[in-house]
Amino acid sequence: MHQPGSLTQRISAQILAVRQGEKQRARLRSVLEWLHDKEIAIVLWQVDAARRGSLRALARAVNHLSNGWLFVMYGVALSIYQGWSAALIIFAALLSLGITHVIYPVLKAYIARLRPMDRVLNLTSEVRPLDRYSCPSGHCMTAMALSVPIVFTLPDTATVLFPIVALIGWARIAVAHHYPSDLILGVLLGYVVAWPVSHLLF
Repeated sequence: MHQPGSLTQRISAQILAVRQGEKQRARLRSVLEWLHDKEIAIVLWQVDAARRGSLRALARAVNHLSNGWLFVMYGVALSIYQGWSAALIIFAALLSLGITHVIYPVLKAYIARLRPMDRVLNLTSEVRPLDRYSCPSGHCMTAMALSVPIVFTLPDTATVLFPIVALIGWARIAVAHHYPSDLILGVLLGYVVAWPVSHLLF
């Protein structure tokens, strides 16, 4: 049997938890507003730069390829270069990607940061976003989660793969989908998952 007052205590605890959650969300919104004010000038600068000729084509191409095709090319190149020994590297990369994609939607829904194109009047994008919110960057997270196991086993590939991660990050800002801090969090999430997976498997 429940002791007298236990139901009241549970209800009070739930109300307190809700209030604490609301305070945390309010603090988060305050931080995001502060970041927006600091970062929006960078976004506008890169969006404007990417409206010109070759940079416009590059931004569109990188965004299209990083929706998945680029990473398929990683697997093909690894298979050609490493043969059957590429199987474990590809498995580590896919395992890292799977873990990040379990964490990613929950984190993105909790942060619920609107994209620059949805915050700033007259800021439009020629590239359709894959989902509603901007933080963290799923493209940068994916690129990092797949790159780390490859670099872990083939260190020389860092000179190619990490610049590709940076290029993807630039392209995501250039189409007004992300702020710089979105990219940083995406890269960190991919790294924090993929590094221990690589240590475990290799």
